[in-house]
Amino acid sequence: MSSERRANCGTPAATAADHGSATRSATTPRAHDSEASPRSPSASGDGRTLHQSSASAASGSDGTLRAAIFDLDGTLFDTFEEHFDSWGQVCAEHGVALTPAQFAWSFGRRNEEIIPALWKEAGLPPPSGAALHAIAERKEELFRDRFVTRPRIMRGAPELLTALRAVGWKLGAGSSAPPANVEAFLAALSRGSAFDRCVSGADVTHGKPHPEVFLKAAERLQVPPSACIVFEDAPPGVEAARRAGMRCVAIVSRGRTRAELADADLLIDDFFAVTPESLDALLGRSPATA
Repeated sequence: MSSERRANCGTPAATAADHGSATRSATTPRAHDSEASPRSPSASGDGRTLHQSSASAASGSDGTLRAAIFDLDGTLFDTFEEHFDSWGQVCAEHGVALTPAQFAWSFGRRNEEIIPALWKEAGLPPPSGAALHAIAERKEELFRDRFVTRPRIMRGAPELLTALRAVGWKLGAGSSAPPANVEAFLAALSRGSAFDRCVSGADVTHGKPHPEVFLKAAERLQVPPSACIVFEDAPPGVEAARRAGMRCVAIVSRGRTRAELADADLLIDDFFAVTPESLDALLGRSPATA
C-alpha cells in the first residue's frame, strides 16, 4: 500500500511531520505580524483581504501547472514544545541528556540520523536495527500523544491553503516523517484544503537536505520542479528545496532566525504574508485570470 493511501492524501488536511522536527531553540514566541523578506516579492497590506480577493490560476498563459509543496512539522503547525518534551523524555529514558543545541540541530532531520548521533555524543554505543527502530517509535508515540491534545496551526495557513485550492494550484506535502505522524496532521487539518499527494518517510530513502522528498512530491503531482514552491521552516528543508530546483518560502518559526533561513527565496512570519499572486511572482510568471 502506498503512503499516499496510508496518509489519506486527497482528504482534507496536510501531510507528514519530519522525525526531527524538534529543533527550534527554546523560548522565542512566534511572531504575529507577518513580515516578508526584501529578497523576493511578497504581499503587503492586509493578508486576509489579499487571500480572499486572489484571481490567479494554477496554470499561466504558457499552460504550466503550479504546485505548492508543504512541510508540516513546524511549518503548518507549531510543534516546538511537543518535540522538545518528547525528545527530552525518550533521551532521559536511555540515560542521554539532550542539550538545546542538539535539539536545534535535529530539526528537519530523520530519526535514523538523530538518534545514533545523540547516543554517540553521550558516549553510548549508537543503536541500530531493531533497537533504533524501537527508540524512534517510542519518541514518535510520545510526540503524537502530546500533539493531538492541542494542535496549533500557523497563522494564515488554512486561509492560504483555501486560496491556493480555489484558483487551481496543486497541493502536496513533503516530509520525512512516519505515516502515523502524517495521519495526525491530516486529522488536525480537517478545516483545511485537501492535499493532492503526500510523501512521507516511508516513501524516501534519503532525508533532507537530500531533495528526494520534494522531487518525489513533484513527480506525484505531475508538475515540473521549476513550477513548484516549497514551504519550509528548517535549514535542511530549505537546502532540499534548492537542490530540487524549486523556489522556497521559509516561515521563521519558533527559535529560528532569518539568518539561518537566508537561503530561502522568501522569508515570512506567518502565511498571511503570501497570496497566490505573490507566489506566481516568485515563480517569475504572470498569473492567469480565472
